[in-house]
Amino acid sequence: MRAPGDRRRGGALPLVLVLALAGGALAQGPSPEEARRAPLVGLTGVRLVVEPPDAQAQKAGITAETIRAAVEGRLRQGGIPLVDDPKGRLSPPGFPSLHVGVKVEPLKPGGQVYGTTLNLRQAASLVRKPAIIVNASTWHAGSVGRGGPQLMLEALGRHCDEFIRDYQGANGGENKK
Repeated sequence: MRAPGDRRRGGALPLVLVLALAGGALAQGPSPEEARRAPLVGLTGVRLVVEPPDAQAQKAGITAETIRAAVEGRLRQGGIPLVDDPKGRLSPPGFPSLHVGVKVEPLKPGGQVYGTTLNLRQAASLVRKPAIIVNASTWHAGSVGRGGPQLMLEALGRHCDEFIRDYQGANGGENKK
């Protein structure tokens, strides 16, 4: 029996809690960062696909050419191997393609809101039936903001930086340029 005010703790309960928490941590699986990078492991290159900007984006001064120049330059600078193969004959395994897009909506009484996306699509098989192979989105970055073309291109630049960071993390560091 303990005297009133005795603060000793003991027994098996704390040990059981520690073991349960440790076991749960070991059984968790990959961290969110590892899971995000997993589809990029072994990726030897990507084909860049610029989605045609909508009419509002074009009206704001965003063209497919400005998007391509900004994104392609950023990816090359980050060491991402880009494949220029519109017909897909020379594509890396899994036919990976990095899709970039900008959508714009006007606001009343003025200004505009935009959405930017960078989306890696590649062949993937279904767990429940591995013989079925689909073209799936396996990595994504996107944002919504308010502003003009410069802010839209800056947002795309941030998405590219995320992709570069994840690609390098998945493939053992900085790639040779």
